[in-house]
Amino acid sequence: MEFNTENVGNYEVNPWTWGKVKKLYPHFKTIYLKCKENNITLNDLKDNLLNMSDFVFSISDIFTEIIAITLNTDKEKVDALQFEVIIQLFLVIINQNLEYLSNLLSPIQEIIKRVTKNLP
Repeated sequence: MEFNTENVGNYEVNPWTWGKVKKLYPHFKTIYLKCKENNITLNDLKDNLLNMSDFVFSISDIFTEIIAITLNTDKEKVDALQFEVIIQLFLVIINQNLEYLSNLLSPIQEIIKRVTKNLP
């Protein structure tokens, strides 16, 4: 599995490292709960982000944190970016990494099943 770096404006967006995934986990959990509360699937979020302004602004601080961690920059620098750039960055980050996380969890679940199957 290989993921490429993508450029958005002057920013180079790289797939997350394990360290970034660990830092971002609390944000994923919050987004998941807000999506569940609003009956929004991850595909809805990915495909209709621009049509969900109320939802987007309700989790805008989380978006800022995710973008800042992904780009290795400060939240203040992210807040200074144009709205269009923020949306582009977030969509690239979602496309690069949510599939990665889904694929990462599947093998772990299989390993856990195999290991626990042999336990007394």
